Amino acid sequence: MARKEKDGKTVIHRRQYSIMNVIFLTLFGCGFSAIGLGLLTLEIKILREVARGETPFGGQYIFMSFLVLAFLGGGIFALVWGWKGVYHWRKKRLTKKYGEDGFAIIVESHWHAEGNDNSSFHRTYVRYGFDLAYKKDGEVKTFKTDEVYDVNEYEYLKSLDKVKVKIYKNYVAIDEDFLYEIYKKDSVHGYNKKYFTEKPFSTLYKIYTIGAAISFIAFCILFALSAILHNNVFVFTGIGLLVISILPPLAIWYYLMYTDKKKK
Repeated sequence: MARKEKDGKTVIHRRQYSIMNVIFLTLFGCGFSAIGLGLLTLEIKILREVARGETPFGGQYIFMSFLVLAFLGGGIFALVWGWKGVYHWRKKRLTKKYGEDGFAIIVESHWHAEGNDNSSFHRTYVRYGFDLAYKKDGEVKTFKTDEVYDVNEYEYLKSLDKVKVKIYKNYVAIDEDFLYEIYKKDSVHGYNKKYFTEKPFSTLYKIYTIGAAISFIAFCILFALSAILHNNVFVFTGIGLLVISILPPLAIWYYLMYTDKKKK
């Protein structure tokens, strides 16, 4: 359904799991695990030679052990993290299809930031999960959901006295409808959408994004010229363009947003 056809009561079915994220983490995990296994095989071979007295033992083998642990650990972590999403997606789908209706109370919430900036001032792509308490067979049980809910869904669910859930065996899935009217904040930064859609905020943000794109292209061209002509003037000019085109509109945008929030 096109955005212009949506009204406040339209139910939004937002995709909570990223296929590309799973593919990337799988490739990354397989690559790192393969390197780690290759290094481990080589290290075992060398250690056998050391045990037979054919090769002297040195500190480089301890360093190789750290490399093995780093590559294998990183690879396994990436595979587990990527396929954890697939597991929850599958379990949630089965639960919503075959589970029994119920209600749960949100006991606690938890979150993680998917972006690079994890500071309290500018967290990006924050996703939330919940610790739920529910009753089954006369017994109060708890369940921890995965962290896939954006800031709008988080605030909506936290506002409810109890949330509708589906219960399938020991798995619980939140079964609330998310209406278009609850999505008042940008899900990437967590800011009110008006800072991206209403003037003067939207104008400044457009200037910032367009300026950033143009100046980045110009910087790449100037960087290439600097490398070809062996003249650092070009690359410093490119850096200057980046600073001039990005920082002023972004600083004014943040300032207006900050003063707007203070008025409230």
